Amino acid sequence: VSMGVTAGLKLQTVIENTKNCLAIELLCACQALEFQRPLRGSRAVELVHQHVRKKVKPLTEDRVLSEDIKNIYELISKEELTLLVEERIGELH
Repeated sequence: VSMGVTAGLKLQTVIENTKNCLAIELLCACQALEFQRPLRGSRAVELVHQHVRKKVKPLTEDRVLSEDIKNIYELISKEELTLLVEERIGELH
């Protein structure tokens, strides 16, 4: 009995969960950058930060973060951030 389809479906779930984790990490990283101002990150870091901030505003008061996470998840899924950084600094490996 082939388990390929089952494994493929499980892999799809793992990929979606990983993108969600990355979205949460990126949300936290962007917020951390806000706390470190006036210090600046690298060109790539600042570029990603600016792009994320177009979709997700800084956290200045308590709010539900599910919409923010969803917006960053979409940026990751569409590979917008990867393409943006690669335009500036070259291909990522």
